[in-house]
Amino acid sequence: MVEPYGISDQAQLLGFFNLHYTPESVEDYWIFHFFIDKKFQRSGVGSKALNELIRYLKNAHPSCQRLRLTVHPENNAGKLFYTRLGFSDDQILTYGQPTYSIKI
Repeated sequence: MVEPYGISDQAQLLGFFNLHYTPESVEDYWIFHFFIDKKFQRSGVGSKALNELIRYLKNAHPSCQRLRLTVHPENNAGKLFYTRLGFSDDQILTYGQPTYSIKI
């Protein structure tokens, strides 16, 4: 399954991402294309969106135990952002990019 999500503040689009998953899976839940508009970065929007997604997964997909994503190898700010939210570097590459995950 692929579910696209917009991140908004009322009527203004601030960012978006895609949630990819296999229903009833334990670990096959992925975030792809997580973007926050540059003018809203470092304002807490991304953190709030990911925390809301995790809360949603706990309720709507109770079998989900791990959420994964990839980070461009040169995106040090992204790596730090995800690490601060509790994601850890899985020390594997997916599509040539470092894979990070968080336990749900």
